[in-house]
Amino acid sequence: MAENAEILQITTKDFFDKYFDVLMSIAGRTNTELLPENISSFEMLDNRYLLKIRRADTLVYCTGKAFSDCQNKTKKPYKTILVDCYLNDMTNLEVAKKVGYSRSRFGALKQEALAEFTQRFNYWIQNQKFSPLVQLMSQKSNMQKSLGVD
Repeated sequence: MAENAEILQITTKDFFDKYFDVLMSIAGRTNTELLPENISSFEMLDNRYLLKIRRADTLVYCTGKAFSDCQNKTKKPYKTILVDCYLNDMTNLEVAKKVGYSRSRFGALKQEALAEFTQRFNYWIQNQKFSPLVQLMSQKSNMQKSLGVD
């Protein structure tokens, strides 16, 4: 990562709510390409594409790798939660039923899944040939909380 470059820090929730679909469109990717069973065949765009498109593609790729790396155990069905919520467009209620948890417990599990995703995404983004200069945060930073900034 460039030493003097400013890093865009956003919450993981904002990443999915505001940017993920836009990045997918810019990169020209489909949800199917990011499924854990398909991510190994994902080919990054080459230099024929504009830098903006390649950076979006890198963010999309890192998202798919992070989904794939998340735990998927009975008590921690993080991969299932993330993939179904953000790639398969299922509602929280549908996913809660699928993984067999109540709505209240599912909410806590989804937060845990997003926290694990955040760590794995940040790992993958650090290991790219150029950095899109984005870092995800699980929650609002202390400064954002203290200033009341959303």
